[in-house]
Amino acid sequence: MKNFFEKPYVAMGLVLGVAFIVGFIALGASVRHLRTTENTISVTGSAKERVSSDIGKFSGTWSRQTTKATIASGYTNLALDLDKIKAFLKSEGMTDAEIAIDPSTSYTEYDYDDKGNRVMESERVILQQDVTVTSTDLAKIKKLADDASEIAKRGVFFTPNQPQYLYSSEKLSTIRVSLMSKAITDAKNRADAIAEATGSKVTKLANASSGVVQLLKPDSVDVEDYGSYDTTTIEKDVMITVRANFELN
Repeated sequence: MKNFFEKPYVAMGLVLGVAFIVGFIALGASVRHLRTTENTISVTGSAKERVSSDIGKFSGTWSRQTTKATIASGYTNLALDLDKIKAFLKSEGMTDAEIAIDPSTSYTEYDYDDKGNRVMESERVILQQDVTVTSTDLAKIKKLADDASEIAKRGVFFTPNQPQYLYSSEKLSTIRVSLMSKAITDAKNRADAIAEATGSKVTKLANASSGVVQLLKPDSVDVEDYGSYDTTTIEKDVMITVRANFELN
């Protein structure tokens, strides 16, 4: 028996036989994969719903320029500016609970000569502080943004930011579930149309994956791969897409 396996043609035959079996198994697996792929269809569905923002934000920064020698009086003036800003916000109907004041910060500025060298004598210190107003009364936020120039009339160097209109995360989570269901229905309708054109029929959903949520300006199609969140408009379109695979017969 030992001599039998040592014969060249026997060893070669065994190698070829094993290779044939392995190749047959691999081919069978490939055919099964091909059939599985051919019996499914992948489509994208989407759903959109118009919502109204329920949170408004207005923010801005005020500042004072001083020197290291007079920095104490600079902070005093910054605090006086804060009193004027608070008085203005209260006159606009804002409450203490809606107003958030950040700690003050500072940085140093210099002038530079023609050679790019710092002119030490020009050293000045900029003191600044931020305020943010958050409210569910969007009309108050809009009016506050429109009237922000009044702060400058009170002697405060104030730089306002554009108001932001947001949709609360709790409501967004709820609407996301509803939109995902609608997006899958949209994907199913598309799959049905494609399958019918090819003489097939959709049987069931194999799997689905959700895309990122997009909060867009009304009627906008300016979507982003990582999601977009428009804060400039009160009315928004919440949109979601799904990638769904359906089985066919």
